[in-house]
Amino acid sequence: NSPPEEGNEYILIKMRFNLISTSDSRSYSVPHTIFESVSENGIGYGYASAPLLPEPRLLFKDIFPGATYEGWFGVEVAKNDEKPVLRISYPGVTDELWFKLYLIV
Repeated sequence: NSPPEEGNEYILIKMRFNLISTSDSRSYSVPHTIFESVSENGIGYGYASAPLLPEPRLLFKDIFPGATYEGWFGVEVAKNDEKPVLRISYPGVTDELWFKLYLIV
């Protein structure tokens, strides 16, 4: 497992997907490129990486309609970034999901 860049750290995320249905009953993959960590200044750190992760791993799985899948992935952020976020965007879909990667105290 390679260490993060100098001044950065990994954040490990456990996420659950539930694909309720699709119009064509096909499966959808979960590539690493749908997850991107973004700094509080709006600058992308890059896509999800694969540091040493607990099992099960989330990335590169196929999810079928009616199935639920849960797993881990990691992103890299600067240690001094107080409000990093996670952007989830699927190729060909205009909507995005944003999640805070910090605690509100």
